[in-house]
Amino acid sequence: FICIGDMSHMLGQKSWETPIGAVAESSLDVLESIDTSYGDIAEFGGTGPDTSRINSEGTAYLRSNFPQLSYIRSAYPLDWPGDGEDAAPAG
Repeated sequence: FICIGDMSHMLGQKSWETPIGAVAESSLDVLESIDTSYGDIAEFGGTGPDTSRINSEGTAYLRSNFPQLSYIRSAYPLDWPGDGEDAAPAG
């Protein structure tokens, strides 16, 4: 899931609440293209994926039950050069 703003005071206790990054302000328009029709995950009372089934059945469960699900295919740090390299360009 993606949070807008700092939610650290109430998130991070469950395995599905592990932050993996932040969306650069210059890329916020990308959020508009993410399909949200499934709503929240099952653990939060929504009709979205059940994280225990994701863990046990993997991508096959997601592809067969949530065909419109959006996936993150790539990500890179904007301000964290690795091994002496320049940071990736924004945008």
